[in-house]
Amino acid sequence: MKIASVFRRLRSAPKYAYWHISVRLLRNQQSGPGAAKLGHALRQIGRWAEAEAAYRVALKSSREPAPSKRLELARASWSHELSVILSKQEKHEAAYRAARDACAADDTPLPHAWQLRCTAKKVESNVGIVLAGQQIRRSGICTATLLWELAEAYTALSHWAEAKEALTSYVRIKPNDAEAQLRLGRICALIAKWRGTFTGPVDGGREALVFTPIPETARESDLSVVTCRKAALKAFVQATTLKPRRIRWRSGLADAHAAVGDLEKCIAAYEEALGMAEKAKGTWTFAVKHRWQYKIESARASLGEARVEDPHFDCAVTVPEPVPAPTAGRIPGLFFAQITYSGLHLSGLVSAVDCQELTISLDGVPIRRVKVDNSEILGTFVYAAGRNALPYFPVTADITVTTADGQPLQAAAGGDLMRLSIPHGDGSAMKFARSGHTLDKKGGIPYTSEQTRDRQDRYLRTYARVREFFETELDKSLFLIYGTLLGYHREGDFIKGDDDFDGGWISAHSEPQQVKAEAFDIIVELVKAGFVVSFNRRGRLLRVQLAEEVDEQDMHLDLHPIWFRNGNVWLHNNCSFPATREDFLPVTTGKLRDIEVAVPAATEKFLRNQYGASWNVPDPGFTYHDSDVHPSVLRHLSEALITIPEYRDLADRVKRETAGNPDAGRFFSVGSQEFYPLGRFIG
Repeated sequence: MKIASVFRRLRSAPKYAYWHISVRLLRNQQSGPGAAKLGHALRQIGRWAEAEAAYRVALKSSREPAPSKRLELARASWSHELSVILSKQEKHEAAYRAARDACAADDTPLPHAWQLRCTAKKVESNVGIVLAGQQIRRSGICTATLLWELAEAYTALSHWAEAKEALTSYVRIKPNDAEAQLRLGRICALIAKWRGTFTGPVDGGREALVFTPIPETARESDLSVVTCRKAALKAFVQATTLKPRRIRWRSGLADAHAAVGDLEKCIAAYEEALGMAEKAKGTWTFAVKHRWQYKIESARASLGEARVEDPHFDCAVTVPEPVPAPTAGRIPGLFFAQITYSGLHLSGLVSAVDCQELTISLDGVPIRRVKVDNSEILGTFVYAAGRNALPYFPVTADITVTTADGQPLQAAAGGDLMRLSIPHGDGSAMKFARSGHTLDKKGGIPYTSEQTRDRQDRYLRTYARVREFFETELDKSLFLIYGTLLGYHREGDFIKGDDDFDGGWISAHSEPQQVKAEAFDIIVELVKAGFVVSFNRRGRLLRVQLAEEVDEQDMHLDLHPIWFRNGNVWLHNNCSFPATREDFLPVTTGKLRDIEVAVPAATEKFLRNQYGASWNVPDPGFTYHDSDVHPSVLRHLSEALITIPEYRDLADRVKRETAGNPDAGRFFSVGSQEFYPLGRFIG
């Protein structure tokens, strides 16, 4: 009897029995359609692994050099079924690949697109989310959820214009979604800043990205710098109106006002944000005060209403006339430079493939090589030449950024250079640069070898005094960590040119809040003993100076509490790896120059986990990127940052407990000091 006639008779049987008998009849099928029918029957009775195997046989046996349209459609359907079966088994990567195959073979059935969307979300594939979303939208479905997913995916893939379109459509559906308005404002500002967008096949990776410039002006409905600036301003106004208590959003609003030339509203927005920040509780407030104060005063100076003196008000970064048209097509990347409160800030995007390092030059003379963060589809870089370095820059100079093989990055406004103007510069930095002495990692003019050695000796003397205090008064070992430990262990000295000092101590606690409370107690004792204690703009504890070194730029020790939790060691800056207390204590001692120092018990384990297997090979350009750190590590460590209320309470406590003590030091927050007049805080 033929199988077809058997199936006709079986249709009247109970459903479960029907599929079981179907499996028995089809179990030897090896052809594409027959194996697919077997897979379908196995799927109906939940035999997922066998169903997967059957569909793989169907796909393998039906491969043809020039398949018919009918076979292509059948293979698309089988790939879709295979993806569903793989999802049932939680084989998400394989399910995603099968869903991609199904859509590639036949992009018309909506179920194929929905399956691709589901699997892409499981494996966090922005490419898959975009491909699925495009297919779903072509079918006429356009939900807010779909648009939001598309906007996020397009943004991650650096397809900014498509992200803008998706967000614009989203806010038409949900105009009161403040977060969406904020993102729309940011993406519009981003397009206007770089005067273009990237396009190309979304699944082509970095090598497929093509830069597409936009004109300065165009019709309101078209993409241009002016329309993007207006759209950004409108979106930021909406976002801050809907969420007036989101203080940091107001900086975007202020910058949007400045971008359209309205400096008075820019000033008003920043002043309102600054006033609100003074009453806020978040650690982020330490990082914004000086930046916002500078923005306010520089805007006032531009309006001819300067209230304070700052040589940066006369500095500028411009594009030389005539401004060249931006280059379309494959470019190595983009860069942007501007004068900020802290100095000359450079940032950029890298589209060149396998680009690990860039060279920043003034008038063709390299002043710094920087590492590229390649964690996203576009590489990124950031570097700041410090405020204290700018007086040594030339009065005018052309800034260029090039790849290792000499390709210039495109300036944001077009061309491959931006012109820097420092009226108070004396040009002496160029003499050092021409002799091969580039700016240091902090953006400063490098000290001479004699000056560096003198500063290192002073660090050591400070460490000796602070270490003695920790051991005698706190019963804690203060040992070397990070670059200071690396230099000691690898080279028997400081790393060449190193101009900072890192130490740590083991906390008695394992929870960040308790670790922080213990650090507060230590701060009080240090100040009572005459030391000057502070913390940086990120709220990271703590910095220690000798009272006699306070006027010296950056002459402080960076000391870090260290704790153990869930089998890992934890410490700032963004460090966590499997370790126990026994890997650190008891410390061992040795001599760094003529000063006795303490080091962790398992020094090489610390260095290997912090710097990688090649820790013993010098890498002058080594750079930390927050993107290299898992978000869960950042979240846990952030709990040990000091907050504004905690700072205020601790400052009051220090004041009470040191009252009447003429030998007491002091405690302050770098980011809480008034920026003007200049020089009233330690950088």
